[in-house]
Amino acid sequence: MKHTEIIADDWNKGSDTWYKKIYAAGTLDRFISNPMWAFPAEVQKMLTAAFPSFHNKRVLIPSSGDNGAVFAFHLLGAKVTSTDIAEKQLHNAKLIADAHGWDIDFIQDDSMMLEHIADGEYDLVYIQRCSCLDRQPRCYVSKFSSCLEAKWAIYCV
Repeated sequence: MKHTEIIADDWNKGSDTWYKKIYAAGTLDRFISNPMWAFPAEVQKMLTAAFPSFHNKRVLIPSSGDNGAVFAFHLLGAKVTSTDIAEKQLHNAKLIADAHGWDIDFIQDDSMMLEHIADGEYDLVYIQRCSCLDRQPRCYVSKFSSCLEAKWAIYCV
């Protein structure tokens, strides 16, 4: 079994339990009432300085994990694409999005490759806590940079 398959399998096995735990009663209500709650205070400042409005901005979130940032950017008005290697993580996030009528694209893809993401498509690539940055940071950031239109930044948390 390839390393990426082991990672996907591990996340897929725990996804149902993880989503029930993280999205317990009240969590989604907090996102809905204050989408910026999903981000640490210093990231909130960077995001609002770079983007006074997210309305119609195209945001890619690779290795989207719990999809909290995905939901937040959508609620802020962005057109969001969530990618993750674990199909079950995306499935659980899609169930939440569909239940709320949120139009979010969910794409299963390896964040180290992003084979299903076109270059130059996004205004922002938001990278959240991800072990990929520890393993191969140059490759990871280089690939994300190609997804961006020239003038926009990548925020790593």
